[in-house]
Amino acid sequence: MRRSIARAMIILSAILWGTSFPVIRVGLMFMSPIVFLFLRFSLATLILFSILLIRGIRLDPRRMGGLIGLAGIMNAFAYALQFIGQKYTYATNAALMINTSPIFTAISAHFLIKERLTKERIGAIAITFVGAGMVILGSAATLKLRILGDLICLLAGAIWGIYVTEAKKIRESSFDELELLAIWFLYVAVLGGLVLPLEKIYFSMSIIAMFAVIYTAVMCTVLPFLLWYKALRILEASTSSNYFMLEIIVSAAVEIVFIGLLVTSMMIIGAIMIIIGVYLTDYFYAKNGREASLYL
Repeated sequence: MRRSIARAMIILSAILWGTSFPVIRVGLMFMSPIVFLFLRFSLATLILFSILLIRGIRLDPRRMGGLIGLAGIMNAFAYALQFIGQKYTYATNAALMINTSPIFTAISAHFLIKERLTKERIGAIAITFVGAGMVILGSAATLKLRILGDLICLLAGAIWGIYVTEAKKIRESSFDELELLAIWFLYVAVLGGLVLPLEKIYFSMSIIAMFAVIYTAVMCTVLPFLLWYKALRILEASTSSNYFMLEIIVSAAVEIVFIGLLVTSMMIIGAIMIIIGVYLTDYFYAKNGREASLYL
């Protein structure tokens, strides 16, 4: 696979994930966070298990522990925090907080898988985050910051940052991505089912609620995860994670169209900086690509 194709796959993943934030926000009007989480990942798990069954692949329970199990638990907790956090904040706020993950990925990748964090790369990541900050501050005129929800989503971003690094380590194995993702989705569904009794459950059987569950399960879970994990064979953990910052632009764009979010010059400048920062981060890793045998 060429690096350009891997980039395109990551960008498409980021776009699809970016649409999930406003859809989740709307879905939470009709169901409680953990109910939404459980339904989304139960459906996503069912889809992947069906594909595995058609392909004649059987999961080996012995492979569900260790590093794979740890990554699955981290992913599950991060998703639970996102859904809970989004109940108390807006989609664009959540997208920004969660997509602080690249800084945690860059730091953890530096120590865990030797993706060297150079001054150039730090600078490119900093540009991306300054742009992200400008996008959210530029929307302050119309979006009241919800501190509790933002902090919960920030914690989710930190967990996901480390999760991406662990996923990169697993990506270097010969593990089939469909089998691996099925295991990770199963972890999220099981965690959601286990904590359901702890939540005040509510669910409204409506077309909007059903759309939110089905859309996020298929278009924001199964498809983007497959694209992202395939691309992770080529791209570095830090680079792939930094592309996720594009989710903020997508989330803001959806809110502009459907909620009437006011567009300011600061938001436009911030969006441009995000794109520049993502490009520079990828460029600096690609320039020294031969140094990282992790690409193979």
